[in-house]
Amino acid sequence: MPLALEIIEKSGTIQEYRKILMPIGKKSKQDGFVKMKEVEFWGLVAIVGEKSRKIKTILRRVGDGNVIFWSVMPYSKIRNGEQKMFIEGIEED
Repeated sequence: MPLALEIIEKSGTIQEYRKILMPIGKKSKQDGFVKMKEVEFWGLVAIVGEKSRKIKTILRRVGDGNVIFWSVMPYSKIRNGEQKMFIEGIEED
């Protein structure tokens, strides 16, 4: 979590943006429908921490509400405690 806060504070660029309609809330007791609202997502990616890990932080806003922290995850696969920042054989491309 501290790495996510660091990314949010220091990020100068948004790497991903998505705006979609999503069902928000519970089903209505009257007709069983769920209200749809416009939801925005922002993805911020940075290499942070002592081990220089590439981390993605997601922020979300529903309708005209506040932007909130939604998720944090490694941006690539971590195997055996290590994260690769490159593709095998990249020098051949």
